[in-house]
Order: sequence, then C-alpha cells, then structure tokens
Amino acid sequence: MLLILTEVSHIRYITTLTASCDDLAGPRLRDSCLIVGHESHHWGFAILGLFVVLMTFGAAVGKSRPASYALLAAGLIALAITLLKDLPDTTRTGQVGVAFADATAHKGTGFWLELIGSVLAIAAGAFALVRRPQIVRAADLPAVVEPVEPEPEPEPEPPEEALAEKEGDEAAAAAAERSEAERERQREERVRAREKRRRERPPRERERKRRAEAEKAEEEAEPEPEAASKPAKEVDTEETEALSLEDDETY
Repeated sequence: MLLILTEVSHIRYITTLTASCDDLAGPRLRDSCLIVGHESHHWGFAILGLFVVLMTFGAAVGKSRPASYALLAAGLIALAITLLKDLPDTTRTGQVGVAFADATAHKGTGFWLELIGSVLAIAAGAFALVRRPQIVRAADLPAVVEPVEPEPEPEPEPPEEALAEKEGDEAAAAAAERSEAERERQREERVRAREKRRRERPPRERERKRRAEAEKAEEEAEPEPEAASKPAKEVDTEETEALSLEDDETY
C-alpha cells in the first residue's frame, strides 16, 4: 500500500529563500518545482504495489514459496528504483537552480513512502522464506528402516538342585496336609467315643441301682448269720468297687 501511495505523493520539491518556487518561476519552469510520483514512475509503482499485495497474501495465507520469492523480487525492484532513480533526482534543482542561485531541492513524502515500502516488501519475503521450511519430496527422503524387535530369550532351565528343593517343598506341604487331616480325624473319633460313653452311662447306673435294690431285698427276705453275712457283704462291697472302677475307667 505504501508503494501505491507513492504515486500520488511528492517525490521532490524545490524552495527558494525569498518566495516559493511557483511564485518566482515562470510558466515554463513551474512544472519543475514539484514532482509527483506518477510523473516520475508513470504509474509503475501502483502496479508494483498491487503485485506486492497479492504476493504477500499468497505467502502469508497460502504458504506459497513461489509467492515469497516473487514478493522478495518485487521489493528489490522497488528499492532499486528508489535508490538509483529517485534519490539522485531529490538533489537536482534543474532549470530552477539555473534561474535562482538560492534554489534548494528537498525529498518529498513520496520518496520516503517508496523507500519504506520497498524495504518492508524485502523483509516480508525473506521472513516468509525463512519461516516456511522447504518441501522435501518423498523420493528424496532417506529410507526409514523400521527397528527390528529382538526375539525374547528363552528362560533358562532350573538346575537340578532347584528342582529337588521344589519337590521337597511340595512333599513337605503334602505331608503337612495329611498330618493335619489325620489329626482332624482322630479328634472327630475322640468326640464320637465321648458321645457314645455319655449315652451308655445312664443304663449302667440303672443296672447298678437295680442290683443294689435286689441285694437289699434278698438280705431282708433271708437273714443269715452274722458271720456268714459279713463275707457276703464284703463280696458285695468288692463287686461294687469293681463296678465303680470299671465306670471310672470308662469315663
């Protein structure tokens, strides 16, 4: 846009000490007092400015490398015109300087616009080229070798000592299980025997009471001499003690 504005801006203007150039110069020299951009470039910078705008859009939005190169080239062309053609003209007074010794040429706004615009175009093109990486074709890429996963190593066989130790541990565990089962079985047998003795205990007591009652009835029915009864009592006492011992052993 700066390059386009250059065409309607002043590239050079001439001043004198006493009056303006337009007032002192005649009609023939009046056009030399002020030079506008399109008078110097013939609207070339307007076309170049439109080209720079299009290439900037292609390089920034389209990520196009050719557009970046074109933008850089357009900036270089604009800078060359500014420095090689317009810069020398800004110091020339021409025919006005011949007529007026105190005439001085000055750089106008248009000169600075085209200088800044060309430098910005060069910077934008260079930045687009540096920022965007170069596209590499697939054929130019080196072949990618997929890494081969190593095969898993077979587990080493356990030594004989480890096998023997393992078998010993298994045998010990099995023996412990068997001994535990045997202890449980013996415990159950003792419980059953205790229950059986507990069930058999009442009949034995009733039998003992019945015998005692029978003996008492016999003694009352048939009185015997004291001498004879004493051994009998001793026999009965021995039988009673024997039964008591049997009961105690059973318990």
